[in-house]
Amino acid sequence: MKLKYTLFLIAFVAVSNSTFAQFARDAIRFSGFQNGTTSRLKGIGNAGTAVGGDLSSISSNPAGLGYFTQSEFSLTGEFDNHTSDATYLGKQQTATKGTPNLSQFGAVFYTRLNTPRGQNKTEGFVSLNYGVAYSRTNNFDERVNTNALNNTNTINNYYANLANKEGVDNGTLQDWAFQQQLISRYGTSTNNSFAPNSYPGVNQTGYINRSGGQTALDFSAGTNYNNKLYLGLNVSIASLRFKSQKHLTKRVKLPYRLRVARLTAALIRSTAKCRKLKVKVLVPS
Repeated sequence: MKLKYTLFLIAFVAVSNSTFAQFARDAIRFSGFQNGTTSRLKGIGNAGTAVGGDLSSISSNPAGLGYFTQSEFSLTGEFDNHTSDATYLGKQQTATKGTPNLSQFGAVFYTRLNTPRGQNKTEGFVSLNYGVAYSRTNNFDERVNTNALNNTNTINNYYANLANKEGVDNGTLQDWAFQQQLISRYGTSTNNSFAPNSYPGVNQTGYINRSGGQTALDFSAGTNYNNKLYLGLNVSIASLRFKSQKHLTKRVKLPYRLRVARLTAALIRSTAKCRKLKVKVLVPS
């Protein structure tokens, strides 16, 4: 019996460790949600959780379903527009992203509870109402752009620092940079170091595109007792989708001798391919 509880505890800890493995900024992003609401509540700034009698109560306050006296259906769309300002090396860029979404979709089914003949139908349990709703609780759509001239360093400085610190062993990142002539060895045979081949002044551009959102599927029930006490129950199934793409580009100005060397190598490869193609064409004839 003790072994059974021990295995259960190990499994529980393992699942918990996997569940909470995320960055702090992701925890903040995913926890900042709000319930999807109908256009009626949006018109009053979503300040209607305690009011009841609205289909938004399915998600926010199921006891509010007790206010319904008939069945209702609601569909609410929205257009989310996000504008972000980003500053990189003192240069500010503005990016805008707008997306249409389904904010809320739901229905309430009204059921009057039977009362004995002659009894006041507004006393006791008056009704039991059921509701189902889909709502978008968080929006992750965002676009961020950066662009500036970096006169201090480039990524080639990073490759050179790696080469000076770890060497240029075959298959390493700094070895690839050395083979591509992004960095070179400067100095004497006894006293030398790696340095970038690019000139200062690199145009660096960054582009971040995020998309996705959080949604909830809610099932609720609410009842009305004596038009004074309202009780409710809710079961919610939440889902999350988040995608982030980041693109970083730079334009490096290489010395004239390297540009000539690369152009010459490209011409040689192109000529070799043309000759190879010509031989393949002539052989069959």
